[in-house]
Amino acid sequence: MDYKLEWIGELSLKILGSFSDERRVGKIIQGFKNTAYIKTPDDELICLTSYHTRAPMNLNFKGELDFRSLDYNDAEVIITNDGLHIKDTRFIMNYNRVYLGKKQFDIKNGVHLRALFAARAISLFDLSGSLLDPQSPFFKDLSYLIKAVSNLVCDHDFDKVQEYIPSLIGLGNGFTPSGDDFLVGFLFCLNQSLLCRDWPTMNIRIKGNTNWVSKKFIEYSQAGYVIEPIEKFVDSLFAQKDEVIISALADLMRIGHSSGIDASVGVLFATALHGKKEFCESMHDTLSL
Repeated sequence: MDYKLEWIGELSLKILGSFSDERRVGKIIQGFKNTAYIKTPDDELICLTSYHTRAPMNLNFKGELDFRSLDYNDAEVIITNDGLHIKDTRFIMNYNRVYLGKKQFDIKNGVHLRALFAARAISLFDLSGSLLDPQSPFFKDLSYLIKAVSNLVCDHDFDKVQEYIPSLIGLGNGFTPSGDDFLVGFLFCLNQSLLCRDWPTMNIRIKGNTNWVSKKFIEYSQAGYVIEPIEKFVDSLFAQKDEVIISALADLMRIGHSSGIDASVGVLFATALHGKKEFCESMHDTLSL
C-alpha cells in the first residue's frame, strides 16, 4: 500500500538526511489512528501522521491508516530512494514540500494586553479535561505550580523557574499530560521572547515521570520546534490584531482533547516576561486559577 507525503517537516528532513538508502532509520514505538511515532537510534522523534497539522518533526501523509489495527508497534522503518517503508506500506517523499518553522519573531508593544484578551477568549471554549478544569484531580497542583512559575518569570528569576519545571512534567492525564503540554507552549514562547531580547534561552534537561514522546515534545519546544498552531498563536500575541489572535487561538484549541488548550495557557503565562505582577494576578483571575 502506498501513501504520499504531502509535507515534510524541516527537522524530519534533517534527521532522515543523515541516513543512506536501505538503512533502518528507527522503529515505531507508539501507534494511533492515523499517527505513529518513530524513534531513531540517535533518540530523535519523527511523527508520521495523516492529520493536517504541520510541524518541523512531522511527516504528513494523505489518506487513512490505523497504526493500531495493523499492529505496527516496534515495526522497523527503512529509508529508500523514494521514501519510507514500514512492513508492506510505503510513504513516498515529496521533497518540494518542506515545512519550515518561523525563525525569527517581532515583538510589538502591548503583548500583555493581547495576552489578557486571549485569556478572556479562552473562556468561550469547552475546557473540560484541561488544566483549567476545576473538576480535574490535578487542578490544585497545576494551579499552584503555574502561578508560582509565572510570578518567577515576571521577576526574571529563571533559575527558580527551572527548579519548578520538573514538578510539572507528567502531571495530568492522557498520552501527553497537561503539565507537559503546558510546558511545550510555555518554553517555546519564553525562549522566543528571550531571543528577541538577546537574553540566554532556557535549556532544561527534561527528566520526570512522563513518556518518551511527550518528553521529546518538551525538548523540541526549547529548541524552537513546535506544531504550526502554537507558532502562529505566539506570533499573534507578539504582534498581531485581535481577529488574528482569535483565529490562531481557535486553531490551537482544536488540537487533541485538551493539548491545544493546555499549550495555549503555557504560551499565555510565558508572556509574563513582558508584564508586571499586576499582569500575573489579572491572568490568574481571568483563567480562574
